[in-house]
Amino acid sequence: MEYYLPTTVKLLEAYRQLSNQPVQGENIRSSKLEIERTLDTLNEAFERLLDSLFEDVAWDVSSDIFALHTILAQEGLVKDGAWKN
Repeated sequence: MEYYLPTTVKLLEAYRQLSNQPVQGENIRSSKLEIERTLDTLNEAFERLLDSLFEDVAWDVSSDIFALHTILAQEGLVKDGAWKN
């Protein structure tokens, strides 16, 4: 994140600066298009990064639920097989 986030901000600032130019020549248009494509890629990457941050939480939740249902079944509080993983 120490590289990705500052670079993303830099690209966004460059895009804003390019967009504010009164004349949109070829260099400006192509740079903006390249930034737009890169931002699409970064958006996907940031979504995956965020999801990976919650991987441990998902494992903990799943493990806790499995243990809870196992204990409930062992104590006869739910029917065996009432919950399936």
